[in-house]
Amino acid sequence: MSGTRSRLRCWAVVFLVFSSLLVFGQFEDSETALRRADTALGQGRFDVALGIYERVLRENPTISISAERCVKIADANIRATHQNLKAGVDWLQRAADQAPNDETTRQKLADALLRNGDNARAANQFRSLLDKYPGNPQYVLGLAVAQRNLGQLDDAATLLSSTLKDHPEYKLLRLEYGRNLSYQRDFKGATEQYQEVLKNEPDNLQARLGMAKVLSWEGNQEKALVEYDKVLQHDPGNYDALVGEAFSLIWTGRQADAIPILERANSRHPEDTEVRDALKRLGGVTVFTGEVRAGDVPLPILPPAGKRPTTIRTSAATTDTKAAKPLPPEKTPPQPETAQETAPPTNSNSGERRTIWWVLGMGAMMMVGVSTSSSSREDAGEVMEGAATGVGGAGDSTLPNMPVKPPAVFAGASASSGALGSGAGVRTDSSQVAKSTKDVMKSVTATGAPSTSAISSSLLRAGGRRAFS
Repeated sequence: MSGTRSRLRCWAVVFLVFSSLLVFGQFEDSETALRRADTALGQGRFDVALGIYERVLRENPTISISAERCVKIADANIRATHQNLKAGVDWLQRAADQAPNDETTRQKLADALLRNGDNARAANQFRSLLDKYPGNPQYVLGLAVAQRNLGQLDDAATLLSSTLKDHPEYKLLRLEYGRNLSYQRDFKGATEQYQEVLKNEPDNLQARLGMAKVLSWEGNQEKALVEYDKVLQHDPGNYDALVGEAFSLIWTGRQADAIPILERANSRHPEDTEVRDALKRLGGVTVFTGEVRAGDVPLPILPPAGKRPTTIRTSAATTDTKAAKPLPPEKTPPQPETAQETAPPTNSNSGERRTIWWVLGMGAMMMVGVSTSSSSREDAGEVMEGAATGVGGAGDSTLPNMPVKPPAVFAGASASSGALGSGAGVRTDSSQVAKSTKDVMKSVTATGAPSTSAISSSLLRAGGRRAFS
């Protein structure tokens, strides 16, 4: 009797183990598992569905997948917690290849391509759909967005304008048209489109946000802040409104008020480099970093069609000019467009010439000082031997390199300076050196560059007669 009970218990354990394995899908066939994944997807359990799809495909790499199920697998990849847009696009492309006439699948593929940043392929898909359904406002909108992202603003504006004539009630087209015009700095036209939407729908946040951007780009930051506040009252986490309000505060000199707003924006999308860099420059305490996200592209901080000002950096030792990097957005707020007056041309070479002559004059003074201190230590009868190594010609603009010993030759004197043979060194005092320095400085102040004769006569007074060649 005990043996029978023992055998029954063993069979019960085996049954329980087998049932558990069956429940967890260890012994179910691939089709059953895929149907279970389809059910989970329909229930909104996208992570569960994706896990089952991936396990089945990993265990059966050659399994045949229908176009309908390809779309479901793509949907699971796109809507999972950790979405994989690239995989979703690949599965949708596979479905479109199997069912080329299925417009729903092709539209999903075009939308996924647009979200993944592949605007050229998305535009081609929308064009293909428009060839079959001309004037369809949904397809026009997708193509216009792709063209805007590609920089084809004129083509997109023409397409939107013509479609709005037939579908004036389609507000998404009007919002995109307003955004397109604002990118082209047609702020008046953009304002008209946004106001048309707000007239029929005062609480439309996209139109309100577009108005705020237009006001900010026109340079009216105070009115832009009012519009941003209206958006954030209805949607406190609106990313574009947070970033726009923060930069409007920066451009009005309220950096301290902008920091907590930028920190909120940075915590939501740490991959936004412009926001992250601005926060670092302002001394934000918490700065998050992250990978580039996929999905909707945030509104730009400055108008894409505009050019940020650049600075010119000039080296003090050379005359080369280099264009520096554009200033960050928080340093270059949009300004109202006004007629610019042309400034009269200035002679930039005069400052460079003055710098060169200043260096030459100071070098000459240093040489006088060295020779003066050396000659003062010598006896009165000691003669310094001159080495005729000067640079000839009064028009020379360079001085010889300073030697280790006090130089015995100075270039630049003309023959009319006097009969200067190889003579003895003459002592000088500090008053002579000061007077020579004052003469050279007076020449620089008057003309922007010391004359060669002024340097020569000053050197002669300060250092006595030296041998010239």
